Amino acid sequence: MTIEVADRRRRRGGVLLVLILAVIAAWLVYLWLDGIGGGADVDADAPTSTTVATQPSTTTTTVAPMTTTTTVAATTTTTAPPETELDAAIAEIRSMEIERFGTRFGEPDRLAALFATPGEPALGLSRIDNGNVLLLARLAAQGDLDRLGASCRDSFVGECGSAFEANAETDASWLDGVLASFGELGDVRVLGIGVVGGEYTLLGQVASEGAKERIGSAVAGAIAPDLTLVNDLEVVDEGVITDATERGLEDLDLAGITFESGSADITAEGQAILDEAVSVLTNAIGVTVEVGGHTDSAGGAASNQRLSQARAEAVVAYLADGGVDETILTAVGYGEEQPIADNATPEGREQNRRIEFTVSAK
Repeated sequence: MTIEVADRRRRRGGVLLVLILAVIAAWLVYLWLDGIGGGADVDADAPTSTTVATQPSTTTTTVAPMTTTTTVAATTTTTAPPETELDAAIAEIRSMEIERFGTRFGEPDRLAALFATPGEPALGLSRIDNGNVLLLARLAAQGDLDRLGASCRDSFVGECGSAFEANAETDASWLDGVLASFGELGDVRVLGIGVVGGEYTLLGQVASEGAKERIGSAVAGAIAPDLTLVNDLEVVDEGVITDATERGLEDLDLAGITFESGSADITAEGQAILDEAVSVLTNAIGVTVEVGGHTDSAGGAASNQRLSQARAEAVVAYLADGGVDETILTAVGYGEEQPIADNATPEGREQNRRIEFTVSAK
């Protein structure tokens, strides 16, 4: 009896323990399942929050600044005013030494002032020591500009550089007279011409008051009645006019101008020296050049004079064929009358057989 009661008590205690353990297990399972659900809710919200924060940052820092910068740069470039050929030429003159152009119209500010009034016909010309010409012009018609350029090339022996604009608002009634005046200016050194506002300003250097008056009168006759002449030619010492040409000829080996024995035929060596003389004399301005022929004393005086004259004339013809203005050249035969060495020696006679150049201002 005692044993049965004890057994029943042990069985009830075991059932109770199992129930307690089952409740604890159920509670743990509940907590575990609840934890999974809560974690899923938090993870679902996280991607949305990250996307919203990142997307505005990408749009702001990458697209907007690049678009703004590109637009500003394009606007600045397209609004810059275009530079005309005439503007470029004047700007180039401003960057150069004034001495390269020689006259006051070579000075940048004065040259630019000729074209200061937009639409007004104007012309500026500057010729320097080597004969090259700079010509700037604003006229109404391209045909007039073409005529001006052709006249410049025909009238002046040097190169004719030019910059033109065909945008003047009125025709230049004075153009024909200006073109005609070009032929009167050959004796003016470092020539300058400025035509604007009814005035023709003439600048440069001449050897005498007579030359200034003669050239001024010829130019005034060519340009009348469309323009008023302002004759600002400067009278300078003759040495200033002749100096550049004399220096150029002195640099040549004139003793190398030789002839075949007893004739006026120039040797190959002599022709080479004369080719260099052509380069000097082609652009000679405001001068005349005497070509003097000389012989030794061998033979008769009369025959020597004739031979020296023939040789001087042969040199003039060669220079003229090379492009030198024949009107500035004169041939003179002196024969044996002006020796520079002793005719008693072969060396002296060789020195006396020679060609000399004498340069004078016109």
